Amino acid sequence: MKAIFLFFFFFLTGAILHVHAQKNKGEPNELDKLYIPTQNSVFNPGKSSTKNSSPSENNNAIKFNPVLLTRSIGALFYEKWLSDEISVQGGLGICYNKDIMMGKLSEIQREFNFSRDATSSFNISDIMLRGEFSSGSTPFISFAFRFFGSGYYDSESYFELNFRYYSNTLKIPDATESYNKRVLDLPEVTVRNFNYLLTYGYQVYTSGKIRTSHDFYYGIGLRNTSYDSFREEKMTVMDEFGYPREIDVHKKTGSRETVLMPFMIIGYAFGFLF
Repeated sequence: MKAIFLFFFFFLTGAILHVHAQKNKGEPNELDKLYIPTQNSVFNPGKSSTKNSSPSENNNAIKFNPVLLTRSIGALFYEKWLSDEISVQGGLGICYNKDIMMGKLSEIQREFNFSRDATSSFNISDIMLRGEFSSGSTPFISFAFRFFGSGYYDSESYFELNFRYYSNTLKIPDATESYNKRVLDLPEVTVRNFNYLLTYGYQVYTSGKIRTSHDFYYGIGLRNTSYDSFREEKMTVMDEFGYPREIDVHKKTGSRETVLMPFMIIGYAFGFLF
């Protein structure tokens, strides 16, 4: 939890300083006035007025993030500008399959796991790679604050503090050629992800009858993942000759394991302004 608090502290400090710097640029001296281009000059990189040409228009956007499809998530987002410097964004969607990328990346991210007291005989990588997606879908929820700065032409830079939640329900099959760990009772496992993200990006706008926005962003995050825990125990079975022998099996314990891992993110979102 200390890592999450530090993450929030550094983000909020950076966002406040970023907005403060944009609003308090200081008074230009005579030399500044001599070399600063006029407002209509093509060399003036001031904030574009395209998004907020009037207070009553283009303060809302509906967006789609195609990058989330790589995580088997389909979602729509709604962004509302509260002022020229701040907006809020919410998103709702569904997880229509298991997050295969999470299983592959978890093996690498496990080296940076902040929770070193894991006791489950199945780690998160085992579960995500081995598990089979159960029928049905689970919700995806996102909420974010954005702090805008200056941009160039029809674009604006921003810092974003984002929270995302989604889950996968998986069935763990018995041992196969790829996975030699035996499991008891073929259990269902629920994997819940709480993601805390700090991103920096550019929002580019287009003009015309149909106004669009294009978000290009990258950043870092902390993923708090919880999943059903397993323990390894001995079980006596009969072999092909009718003799008893002991084998190792993995059984669901009823408790949950939690891991906290950092990750990096890069993405793009497309939207319509109105």
